[in-house]
Amino acid sequence: VNGPLKLYNGLLEMDPTTTITWMSTGTPVPPESTSTGAVGSTQGKLIVVSGVATWGTTPPTPGANDFSFSINDGSGAVQIFIDKDTMIDMRGYTSGITMRITGFSGNYTVAQVMPRYASDIVDMTPPTVTGTVPTPGATGVSLYYPVQATFSKAMNSASLNSASFTLKKAGGASASGSVTYDAGTKTASFTPAAALDPTTIYTATLTTDVKDANDIALAAPYQFS
Repeated sequence: VNGPLKLYNGLLEMDPTTTITWMSTGTPVPPESTSTGAVGSTQGKLIVVSGVATWGTTPPTPGANDFSFSINDGSGAVQIFIDKDTMIDMRGYTSGITMRITGFSGNYTVAQVMPRYASDIVDMTPPTVTGTVPTPGATGVSLYYPVQATFSKAMNSASLNSASFTLKKAGGASASGSVTYDAGTKTASFTPAAALDPTTIYTATLTTDVKDANDIALAAPYQFS
């Protein structure tokens, strides 16, 4: 890519681009892990930062306006700049959560990170179980109905299996069964291979091998009986 380089409000850019020569497909460059306080020295690189993200205004409808917020890992805050043309939707996130953000390092008046796609922004908050069937402590439940757990986030279905979602009765004997995941309801189901024993306490366990769609694991095993 050829053309004259110039500074525009501190941002190094090529204007105009005079020629582009296709050389090869190449290998994608992995992002450089950078502390938020050191972004200023990385201009032009693809980087990844993590930290607590905060903003004081309501994120706009995608495409309506640019949007900026800050992220800080304790080494100093840096600005995250969402260009409206990326169509990244920030409305589903809450200020104050921990995020991992990949993007190009720039310096338009201040050091900043510019994400390219929605997938460049990852909510690092561990998933939680928001509901179960049956409810904890329930009695008189069906001996045939699947045992279910609903999560706070979209989950990695491959992480939900008979090793990470188990059902055991008092004394430690495991019930055999199959595990499925419904992405629409964010619900995992353990379906026993045979009817459960009556008048018996069973404990369902979800291990920390259970992960969300971004491979963020449960913070701790979750059990209900």
